[in-house]
This record gives sequence, structure tokens and C-alpha cells, in this order.
Amino acid sequence: LGGRAVASHTQAVLFPSDVCLGVNTQPGAGGQGVEVLVAAIRPDEEPADLATVNVTLERRTYSYYVRRFHSHHQSNWADWYEPVETRTVTLQNGRGSTAFEPHGYGHFRVRVHSDQTPQFSTQSFYAYGGRCSLIAAAQPSLITVRLDKAEYEPGDEAVVRVEAPFDGHGLVVVQSQ
Repeated sequence: LGGRAVASHTQAVLFPSDVCLGVNTQPGAGGQGVEVLVAAIRPDEEPADLATVNVTLERRTYSYYVRRFHSHHQSNWADWYEPVETRTVTLQNGRGSTAFEPHGYGHFRVRVHSDQTPQFSTQSFYAYGGRCSLIAAAQPSLITVRLDKAEYEPGDEAVVRVEAPFDGHGLVVVQSQ
């Protein structure tokens, strides 16, 4: 295996789809529940041509189990989000809002999604006693690609880190001539 010299390089801003969805949360009126603010924009930062989006409240659920061996026990768990309620939110100029009052306590998230785009956004929070505490607020940004060093020689191994402010899957293609 040989390498080819890199003749040039470029930087590009990539969008996951033609419609980008965003979500933000804040404490609800009187400190109760959570207010959900949603946005739908195009890559040129103009409002997207969507009339509505769906906002789903999801509860984090755990399944615990213990494997029993003759010499020891091995505990493990799996977690996932179960939908609690889905609402259709009307957008005006690419923006809309709704509010949820999660019952009980635990980890929740709100997910904004639409059939018009494969992209969605989530925001997690912890609910207790009717109040909500934001968890790991997302920074409003685009995908960031970071390399482990500034220059490479033919045959070098590159470590690439792709950071995105939303959940989902990605496909990375490396192409040469």
C-alpha cells in the first residue's frame, strides 16, 4: 500500500438535510414543567417551508438483569427512551413552541422530528416534583470535524473526530483519485 501526496485541501460546511430542526428547553410557567421551543431552518439560515413539526416527550427506561454464575454474579442493564406523548406543533416563520408537564421523576427528553426530513434534535432533562432540570445543553452549531494533527505524510494514519449537536447516524466516505 502506498500513499499519494496531498496536492491541496479544503474546508466545507455540511448539513444533514435540506431542513434542519432545532430544539431548546426552559422551565415552564411558574417553574412547573418544561417549555419546548422548536425551529426549522434551511442551510441558508432562512425559515424552512414546514407548516408543522412533531414534538415527542420520551421517558428514559431501564431494564436491569443479573446473570448468576457459580462463582459470581454479573449485573447489567439496557436503557432506551419510551414515547410518552407526541404533539403536532404549528410553525410560524420557522418557529413554534409547546409545553409538557412530565409526571413522576426521572430522565426525560424531548425530540423534534418531521416526516419532511430525516434529521431530528433532542434535549434531555431530569424531572422531579413537577420541576425540570436541564441536562447537557446542546451548543447551537454545525458538524465539526477535527483531526489529530495538522499535516500528514503518505501512509500516516489519521484520527478523525466528527462532532454533531444532534443524535443520529452518519456516513463518512474517504475518496482518492
